[in-house]
Amino acid sequence: MTAANSRDLRCVACGAPNGHPLPVADHHRILGDTTDNRPSNKIALCGTGNVPPGCHGQAHSRRKSFGDPLGYIVTRHQDREVTLRVPVYFSQPALGRTGWYLLDDDWGLTPCDEHGTPSPDHCHT
Repeated sequence: MTAANSRDLRCVACGAPNGHPLPVADHHRILGDTTDNRPSNKIALCGTGNVPPGCHGQAHSRRKSFGDPLGYIVTRHQDREVTLRVPVYFSQPALGRTGWYLLDDDWGLTPCDEHGTPSPDHCHT
């Protein structure tokens, strides 16, 4: 099991477990930077390559047409901490995780809204 799979457990985009029907692998969110192995830069997506089938290929295809509104890919033209600020949409109903999450560099997840504002029950006052 890869590091991102240890946190994410299934494909973040569709919730498929590893190998059903495609393998789930680490995906680097910063486009073109496979050397940045911080946890906030890695998510589990099913499929391989940059074309469908699989959510990995769909994320790359979607980016070419209108950007990535789900946070699976972020620009490399910002500071690398952008991965800590841009939330990721999880679609994992079997795990009770459907919605937006911020990733941290300790393999943690914080529920938030689509703008990255943490959910009220996860805010510290």
